[in-house]
Amino acid sequence: MFRLYIAAVCGILMACQNLPEQKAEPSQRTFRPRRSLGAGSELTASLSLGDVNGDGTLDVVVANGRHWPEQNRVYFNDGRAAFTLARRLGDEEAGTYAVPLADFDGDGDLDVAVGNDRTRNLVFLNDGAGRFKAGAAFGTPSSTRSLTLADLDADGYTDILVVNRGRQNFIFYGDGSGAFDEGTPFGTGDDSTINVVAADLEGDGDPDLVLANRNRGANTVHWNDAGSFDRVSRYGTGSDETRGVAVGDVDGDGHPDIVSANIGEANAVYFGDGAEGFERSLLFGSDDRSYAVRLADVDLDGDLDIIVANVGAQNAVYFNRGGETSEFDEFRFGCADCSTYGLAVGDLNGDRFPEIVTANSGAPNGLFANVAVRRE
Repeated sequence: MFRLYIAAVCGILMACQNLPEQKAEPSQRTFRPRRSLGAGSELTASLSLGDVNGDGTLDVVVANGRHWPEQNRVYFNDGRAAFTLARRLGDEEAGTYAVPLADFDGDGDLDVAVGNDRTRNLVFLNDGAGRFKAGAAFGTPSSTRSLTLADLDADGYTDILVVNRGRQNFIFYGDGSGAFDEGTPFGTGDDSTINVVAADLEGDGDPDLVLANRNRGANTVHWNDAGSFDRVSRYGTGSDETRGVAVGDVDGDGHPDIVSANIGEANAVYFGDGAEGFERSLLFGSDDRSYAVRLADVDLDGDLDIIVANVGAQNAVYFNRGGETSEFDEFRFGCADCSTYGLAVGDLNGDRFPEIVTANSGAPNGLFANVAVRRE
């Protein structure tokens, strides 16, 4: 069951602060707004964290525009989760949905793949100091909604999965120089795919594909059989409105689980049985319009917590109590009327506890500090 986290009634749990710091209790951490990134008028769809200038701290790359041309940006971290320097990412403005980071050309620094709506997708190559130059384009203009990076063919090079709402999805295999092939289709061709995760669900060492589909379509898993993704199974109800998906061992049984973020229905955890089945499930949240989900151990207690981005409602952290009982404490954060399209989670100030950065459309992007709960 999910239990609402209310700071005022956590006195008993807060007594655990006097114990040795071996395991942080969920009630010991909270998320407080610290600063904003970008103007409130920008339509941010997603953001990514990575050390793009090699100074040992996580920087933020922001995807702006969605359907309308806007400027993407890189915000540089001073090591204390302050971002006093920013640069434009490219000279062109586009309707950008995704900016994931990886070393595409093998020179040891992080490059950026940019996924755009109805215009070309392309890679920006890093000079090592966080200055980016436009590189190779991949694919043809489509209704791109997200990019996922993974080495799908085990050649040591990063590949790009492009999902297009209501159109064909593609895999573009990288050659290690920053260029990509012509693309291999996956899915039915008319899936309303919004997000995909590449993860090894069956323990054979090969990443499988977990698709989040909208428009009451079935959510699917495409199993990796020697590089072929033709074998497909379903998870969920068969008619979900899913915007986001994450994969991780939520209940600690050693098997990957699937977490879906849904619109107009409860979010869900689908627990893996280790044999390609996801029959056992747990609903959480209400009928929020959830657009994204991330898994991270935000309280450093050894199990995965769930972070959810909502539109028209506060975002939420679900602190995992651990074990197969799958009980969580809900903590709400952020504004109640924002449109949060995406999330990123990472330690921005070097204290080991990860912060949350929110990608808001039509409101400033938010940075929420992960801090200890203090007694009144």
